[in-house]
Order: sequence, then structure tokens, then C-alpha cells
Amino acid sequence: MLELEGRAVADGIWDKAQDLAMNSGLGEVWRALTDGYLEVTPSGGIHLLYRIADEPVPGNTKVAKRPGINDTIEVLVETRGEGGFVITAPSGGSTHPSGQPWLLAKGSPANIAMLSWEERQAIHAIFKTFDRMPVKEEIVKPTSHESHDRPGDDFNARATWHEILEPKGWRVVYSD
Repeated sequence: MLELEGRAVADGIWDKAQDLAMNSGLGEVWRALTDGYLEVTPSGGIHLLYRIADEPVPGNTKVAKRPGINDTIEVLVETRGEGGFVITAPSGGSTHPSGQPWLLAKGSPANIAMLSWEERQAIHAIFKTFDRMPVKEEIVKPTSHESHDRPGDDFNARATWHEILEPKGWRVVYSD
């Protein structure tokens, strides 16, 4: 299952993802997925249920996130798979704190889309483009044998005599 949180739908990610799918040659896959089983969650999110034809179902994955307030992380798009669970329509009442139900908007359990692994990955790649988490940069300090403290040490360590001498017109001659 692929889930767009209500905040993601409110931010326009659903519409943008659909445009990306249609304009990247994934229109047929998108239609199969969205026509097969699509439900709306009490928070205004979207659940897309699908099956995978040629690979085992992986576990839950956070596909797209963004920084939240007070150093929190807000999930925008995620999956539920092996080891996870999902509430589906027609659930309501005390299931959600709001008391509102999950509503089936399109399709049925009999029409859940069957995607290849490649198609699944392509759809997930579309939603990954909405990830807004900053990339953590890592500074790697060279090990002691790689340390080059003086200007030119790194160049000298990597350059060969051919690279240094031949551009100046010198020839390297090896003798026994």
C-alpha cells in the first residue's frame, strides 16, 4: 500500500505526482493503480493498494518526508508492506480519533492493481521527488597514510612521473 498523508494531499503532491506520471510515460501504470483500489482517509490522505507480481513484498518505507516544527520529521508519503498494517474502508467510528471513516473512492478489492517490481519502483520514484529532508554531508578525514599536510603532497601522491615530466617535453626512460 502506498499512502499519501493528508498534509501531502493538501500541499498538492497528489496532483503533481499524477502530472509527473502522465508526462513520464507511466500513465497506464498510474491509471491501473488509481482505478484499482483508491481510498480516502479521515485526514484527507489517500491509500493506493497494489500487489507485486515478481518480487516479495518489502517492509514499510518512508518514501517522502520533510522537516517539521521543533526538529521533528513529517512523513508525506509512505508504504505499508510486510510486517505493517493498514486500515481500509469501510472503517469508522472509534477507529480514527476523528470518528470519520475511510472511504473507498475508486475500485474494489477485486480490482487491486498488479504491478511489476519495476513499475512499483517507478511510481515510488515519482513520490521520492517530493522528499524535502536535507541531505546530511559527511566530512571524511583521511587516514594517517593518506594525510597530505603540505601543499602539493596530494598531487605528488596521485601523479605519475609521466604526467609531470612529459608535458614539459621530458621523456621518462627506464633502465635496468
